[in-house]
Amino acid sequence: MVKFGDFNGKNIFFIGIGGISMSALAMFSEKFGATVSGSDMSESAETRKLQQLGVDIKIGHDASNITTTIDYVIYTAAIPLNNVELIKANELKNLQTDKVKIKKPASECTKKYMTEPVIF
Repeated sequence: MVKFGDFNGKNIFFIGIGGISMSALAMFSEKFGATVSGSDMSESAETRKLQQLGVDIKIGHDASNITTTIDYVIYTAAIPLNNVELIKANELKNLQTDKVKIKKPASECTKKYMTEPVIF
């Protein structure tokens, strides 16, 4: 289980970064001091917003997007287990992969101002 506060100074890769929930988590992570990158199957308004913040986004999924410089790989249930990036992340022993269950992302993220929110 990863807490937002743990992201400061970390490199985080989001598989499916263009979704509304994942893009919000990526934006919060960037604001909390992480270096954020990610991939999505297509460009969208969300990916363009993130790119304007300096987030490196790859269109399409490719195993070469996952490198040993990444600390965490974040994904949701929408990402199939046979996704090439997820497979590569699980092969690299130094990476921590976390499946995000999107239940109440807005409330979890805003808890930062009172307590530490958790991605679980």
